[in-house]
Amino acid sequence: MKLFSAIASMVLCSQTALANVTPQDTEDVKAVVESTTIRAQYNYCVAGTLTCRKLVLLSDKATGAAVDDFYDVFASAERAVGSTGYTLKNADGTFRMIGDTTFDGKVEATHVNPVNRSVNVTFDSGGFPTIHDASILRVGTTRYIVADLVYTESESRIVGTELDTADASYSAPVSVIYSVLK
Repeated sequence: MKLFSAIASMVLCSQTALANVTPQDTEDVKAVVESTTIRAQYNYCVAGTLTCRKLVLLSDKATGAAVDDFYDVFASAERAVGSTGYTLKNADGTFRMIGDTTFDGKVEATHVNPVNRSVNVTFDSGGFPTIHDASILRVGTTRYIVADLVYTESESRIVGTELDTADASYSAPVSVIYSVLK
């Protein structure tokens, strides 16, 4: 999962646009969850904090082949927030990002930024995704980040610009590194 570009797109949308969810979004996520199994997972945290991400790479249950769909789980104990972000491949080769901010054990789409319905994702030689130009919601705030979200075997990085739907004059560079837990 370029995530940064998707975040830039999110800057153009209001916070209420984030709830732009259709019943099909939930059905699509459920279909991927039901038809796949976990191929690999990587846990990353910001040093000295309990703010972490888990990347989950998937395989087709029937064939065992790797699939391009994946998800990540974000949790911040310091802010008492979390979410699961599903990144699903579209028929045209782009990806859509669907968020679930409820931790109730059920798969349910709770927010989709319209700009995140068509983002580019590239995979490195190890199968790790980079989401280009994504709009990333700062769960529990009016802020979002337009950035690339990069995953590697050793770290996850968010590099972009933070914006605020409540203050159009706010803009700050962001570079967050989550190191893999060993």
